[in-house]
Amino acid sequence: MNEEITEPVANDVSGRIGPRHRSPNYPLFDLQVAMVRARAFYKEAKRYAVDVDSAMRFIGYKSKSAIGGRAVATMLGYGLLDESKGKNGARNFMISDAAYRLIEVLPEDDPEHIALLQQAALKPRVFGQLAQQFSSDSGLPNELVVKRFLLDHLKFNPDSVSDVIKTFRETYEYAKLGDRGTLSVDETDKVVHDKPGDKPPPKNPPPAPGMPGTGGNYMPATGEAYSLPIPLSRGRFAVLQTPSDISPKEYDRIKSYLENNKEAILDDLYSDDDDEEGNEDSGAMRNGDR
Repeated sequence: MNEEITEPVANDVSGRIGPRHRSPNYPLFDLQVAMVRARAFYKEAKRYAVDVDSAMRFIGYKSKSAIGGRAVATMLGYGLLDESKGKNGARNFMISDAAYRLIEVLPEDDPEHIALLQQAALKPRVFGQLAQQFSSDSGLPNELVVKRFLLDHLKFNPDSVSDVIKTFRETYEYAKLGDRGTLSVDETDKVVHDKPGDKPPPKNPPPAPGMPGTGGNYMPATGEAYSLPIPLSRGRFAVLQTPSDISPKEYDRIKSYLENNKEAILDDLYSDDDDEEGNEDSGAMRNGDR
């Protein structure tokens, strides 16, 4: 059993003496296993909050066990459980809204179901980093390439790397992350279209009113970023990318920006089509005048 704790950090008390190389947090199991355990939890608790010992039992672990605590932390990391504080600060857990929709509301072929799975797959920070670095239409690279990234850039303990890669690959395949298009840092502004005639979003949308400092220039997110797939019609997705540390105030700013600039964005999206149609109409009128 590996020594690392999963995301979010579960309480861990160790009796070890001396320093050791701790890896960044990573999930104990892949997303498909997590969904099985989410269904088991929902079967027992429905949408009620339960204490931590019950949460461990409901997902198949012994109460008060270290591995059970790590499993609950992994479920939190995928966003399949929510945590709240009960009486005297006790930790309570309940099925999340996303998990409820995945289990009870949405059929598996629904675009929103797929999008929610993909969001869950990318919630653990290390999985989001790996997907952004390596995901592409051609799939994931050789294991040695991923291993080198984990060791050199994310500073993982060598003893943990194989587990991380295995869990990530299984999650990647289950959530169909390869269908989302390119996620690497250099290509995060690209969107995969299901038809040659589909148009990409404008690269330079107009600045929102009341947003000083934009100067009309678009600056893509840099550093660690969170990619949110938004289901559209005909099996397509839009991808919204934000910094991973976005605040609620900044979230509201994005929402306001889109609302305030809806007409300008749509005009920019379809201006070329309108010009082409206008040219065709003008040509038809000229022909008709003859």
